[in-house]
This record gives sequence, C-alpha cells and structure tokens, in this order.
Amino acid sequence: AAAPAASAPAPQAAKHAGGADIECDMLVLGSGPGGYSAAFRSADLGMNTVLVERFATLGGVCLNVGCIPTKALLHTSEIFHHMQRAGEYGLASGGTPTVDFTKVMARTRKIVAGLTGGVGQLLKARKVEVFMGTGKLVGDGRIEVTLRAVLVVICGLFNTKQLGHVTAETSRRTDQTLAVFGKQLRID
Repeated sequence: AAAPAASAPAPQAAKHAGGADIECDMLVLGSGPGGYSAAFRSADLGMNTVLVERFATLGGVCLNVGCIPTKALLHTSEIFHHMQRAGEYGLASGGTPTVDFTKVMARTRKIVAGLTGGVGQLLKARKVEVFMGTGKLVGDGRIEVTLRAVLVVICGLFNTKQLGHVTAETSRRTDQTLAVFGKQLRID
C-alpha cells in the first residue's frame, strides 16, 4: 500500500515588520450580515476584532436599504391587500382603506433602527472595536483605513506639511472642518 501523501502546510498570514496604528487579530471590512457574523465569531473565539463600516449605520445594505426595509414594506402591502378584501371574509372595514406613507415609512425606519441598533449592541457586548470609514488592502497583512470625522482637533506642535491636502479657510464654515490654533481648515 502506498504511503499517504503529506498534507500541504496550512496557509499563514503575511507578517508586517513595521509598526501599525492599530493591531488586531481580525479586521472585518463591512458590517452587513456577513461582516457582523464574522466579527461576532472571531470575537467569540477570543480574537481582538476590529470592524470598519463605510456607512453611517451598521448592518450594511441588507439591514439599511435592502432586505429588511423591503420585507417591512411588502408586509405592509400584504396587510393593505387583505384590508381591501375584508368584505370577502365577512368583515366590515368602515370604508375604503387608505395608505399614510409617512406612517408606513416611519414604521419601516423603526424596524431598521431596532435591528441596526441590535447589531451595534452585540458588537459592543463582544468588545468589537467599530470604526466608521473605509478600508483598502495594501499588502503584507496591512489594511489602510480612512476614517470619517465631522470635526477634527489637532492638539500639539506639528509641521504644516504634515497636514497634506488640507487648506486654510477662514472666511466661511464648512461641514468638515479642522480647528487648529483658532483657525478653520477645510479637508479636501
């Protein structure tokens, strides 16, 4: 009988010899169902986990604008359909049913907020660090993350060349500003 073939060595994560601003065992880009599930599992396994989400709320497309809002709206339309046919079941409705779209959308937003808030609480309970921003793979096990901020304050001495593509603007206020030594700077 032939000897069993030696199994291939398990793949190893690339090692980065340089420093990093944040080090973690697992970085998850995106907080949709796949992302938050991966973050939950890695945290449950004891990994130091970081999750980066590019949108303002957690849950990805599915929870925020896709699956969940669609299902809520479909359920509302199904109920409306049954209300229109109530007489067929021997039920009196007191008139023709109407739709209040403001209330329909408020209910949909409430459902979405409950689910996205729940994802946030579950991540917090598992001590998953969450950052709002975007991530890009740059090689050697490194991910470049660009974070969003409405207001950034720089405290300490610095060389203005370190600010990169930030320009001084003192005449008007913008949504994204830096406050440095009493001046406003616009982030390009």
